[in-house]
Amino acid sequence: MSGIIGEMRNRRTWRHFLLLLMASAIGWGAEYHDPSGFRVDLPAGWQATTSGVGHIVMVSPNPQMYVFVRPVLNRTADCAETLRQTMSSRGSEFAGVAGLEVALAGPRLATARFLFQNGKSRGSMLCAETSRRGGMLYGIAAPVNDYAKQAPQLLAVLRSFAFEETRPAGGASKPAPVLNASWQEPNEMAYTLALPQGWRATGGIRRLDVTHYTDGAQLTSADGGSTIRIGDQRLNQCTVPGPGAASMPSSGGMTYCAGQSGAQLGAAYLRMLAQDLSMRDTRIVSSTDRPDLAQRAQAVPASFGLRVRCSVGEIRFRALRNGAPVEGAIYAQTALFYAVQGQNFIVGTQFFQVSGFVGPAERAGMLARLTGAISASRRVNPIWWSQTQGINREVAERTLATLRAEGAHQQEAFWDRMAAADRRREGVNDILGGTVRLSDGQGNQYQARSGSNYYFLDTEAAKVAGHPDDAVRKADVWPSPMVDFRPLEVLR
Repeated sequence: MSGIIGEMRNRRTWRHFLLLLMASAIGWGAEYHDPSGFRVDLPAGWQATTSGVGHIVMVSPNPQMYVFVRPVLNRTADCAETLRQTMSSRGSEFAGVAGLEVALAGPRLATARFLFQNGKSRGSMLCAETSRRGGMLYGIAAPVNDYAKQAPQLLAVLRSFAFEETRPAGGASKPAPVLNASWQEPNEMAYTLALPQGWRATGGIRRLDVTHYTDGAQLTSADGGSTIRIGDQRLNQCTVPGPGAASMPSSGGMTYCAGQSGAQLGAAYLRMLAQDLSMRDTRIVSSTDRPDLAQRAQAVPASFGLRVRCSVGEIRFRALRNGAPVEGAIYAQTALFYAVQGQNFIVGTQFFQVSGFVGPAERAGMLARLTGAISASRRVNPIWWSQTQGINREVAERTLATLRAEGAHQQEAFWDRMAAADRRREGVNDILGGTVRLSDGQGNQYQARSGSNYYFLDTEAAKVAGHPDDAVRKADVWPSPMVDFRPLEVLR
């Protein structure tokens, strides 16, 4: 390992080290190709084993001497700290680690030297940061007394290791599928997806009402043995009720559901997928929460001031389909947009997103890459998008106009009721007080003792009267002989 470390110090990036590490085989040992997608030169008696999380180990006849490659899927620190965490983590295979020496080996690179198994074995490990959250660990281990002698052979095995495209049984390495066909969403011409030649697609937009829809597509290989799901039309938004929802009357237009994590959604969707594709003996191999992807997903709506909680889960599974073993994976994401703070009737509105694949085990790596490539190839029709946004805007404007009109009508009706109540109150007061209210039709009101049939205003007297009511004259017959007086109307 020290020779490789010295070589790395002359390199500018970790990619150079990977090229060195994954160089062509040196010509000794049997060339081994694994169906999961890697090749390595194995000396006689050596074996390669894999785990469900990408951990690959090449073991010699002596189980204490081996080479390993392991991905770091959710790195939270730089490589130096990642190595320390790996050595100190509970359940680590490096039990009783001692004499740990961690050193930087270049940009985004670090190495570790250590003793383990109570000082009986020695190991060396290199960490390379491959992305913002990802990384790779490469290591060798041997009995402490044989380490110096066996290190060259261990490094030769490690150098011969390389990832490759999966190859069919007895055949040459199979190249990645080319996306040279296109599928148009058939219901609203909303978008297109790029597909490999011969693949078939079904599904698309399912319109719920003028402003709401669900979307999903199922893609099937030419031989029918592989299936990819991108979205699902059956997954619709729903409302997560709060503690006070039990006291509210039921609403036929609202669908209630429990809050779910991404892993819970993935497990539930796997049951749906198994039924759709007639899979039997389905079992989950691994279920992983992805807080890094969840944080990235909720960053955009949070930047607009929305209160949202996202959860992402990855489910890997195995099953039997048409009597043959298959493997697959599901990406499941839930997004809970919280309701207005301060009320406990509704927690918020929950949205769902799924994608995944299932097929023969030897195609798993290819299907994973293909799922990502097809998802990234989605091209939205700008005309459809503009029309959808226009419809949403028009519906929103009409809704707001209706709400404003209803509010104005309610206010007008309220004041009308208040005015009618005032008139009734004044009428009652007039009856009980023996008075009558009068109007001259010009906005002026007067008051006089009740009991007469007709009332008039003496305009000349009004000019000199101390109070306008003093100029009111009464009569019981019509037409009145007081022809110079102005008639007054009784207000009811």
